Amino acid sequence: MGETEANLVALLKSHQAPVSPETIRLLANSPAEVTQTFAKLVNQLGQLQQDSSISTTMRMQINQVLNVFSQAIIIGDQPAEAMIARLKNAVSLLGKSLEGELANLIRTDATDLERGLLALTRLRTELAARGYNALASEIDRFNDHLRLVHLFNASSAEGKKNEWLRLELPVQYQVQGKSEYEEELHPARIRIARDQTSENINNVNPHYTRIVVQVDLARNQSLEVDLSIVAHQLGLTITGTDTNISQAASKELESLKENLKTLGYETRYAQIETGTALSGDTTSAVTSNLSQSDINLEV
Repeated sequence: MGETEANLVALLKSHQAPVSPETIRLLANSPAEVTQTFAKLVNQLGQLQQDSSISTTMRMQINQVLNVFSQAIIIGDQPAEAMIARLKNAVSLLGKSLEGELANLIRTDATDLERGLLALTRLRTELAARGYNALASEIDRFNDHLRLVHLFNASSAEGKKNEWLRLELPVQYQVQGKSEYEEELHPARIRIARDQTSENINNVNPHYTRIVVQVDLARNQSLEVDLSIVAHQLGLTITGTDTNISQAASKELESLKENLKTLGYETRYAQIETGTALSGDTTSAVTSNLSQSDINLEV
């Protein structure tokens, strides 16, 4: 086993995920960040939508997918209530795999958002049939990443439970003069500590947990909020990659504490730090430069 394969196996084991040729292939082929592929799909589908030569059926399918995707983008400068609604939408779309969505097909009251991955897969079939193979492959990569997230969030074959639930959601900061499809999307990486005493692997105790949110603001600029909750008391650590970000966070700290207070949480301590060693997920770092040709699947 070479160094690359060893790194992949180590990453799977660190997430308590099963190790097999299939899971290694999934990890190797998955994009480092789902937001990159999500943004590429939105951009390319937006351009294809304007092509007068495509069929009416394909145009309707593209419209449906873009409508669903637009609901799952968190707009950074919206009021808190609107951001919470978008956050719920994003979790509904990106918090499961295609197989998980198929398992819920028996529900008759599912919304278009909750069936978004099925709509995307139907569009992928139409694209492949019409010769848009590159775009169809991007959809495959997108679904592979969601499968990988689901794999990491599930318990292992030994029944062990991963400490964290992980999710990556797209955030958009609107820029005046740019169209919807030209605006860059930024990843928000969320980790939520599981309740280790519960038999339900998906259970999170809202009265005793830790939430870490890391958001990319620009190239090499990030903000991380680390929130520890015990009963209705919490500790808050905010880390920016440079002093400008940390100073901006300091100005908003009292407002954040007041908003948390209205939700019933008393801030016991809060601190602002500056540094580059944020508490990110190691998945992206290991997979960012991998391709299928790098992997020997005979392990």
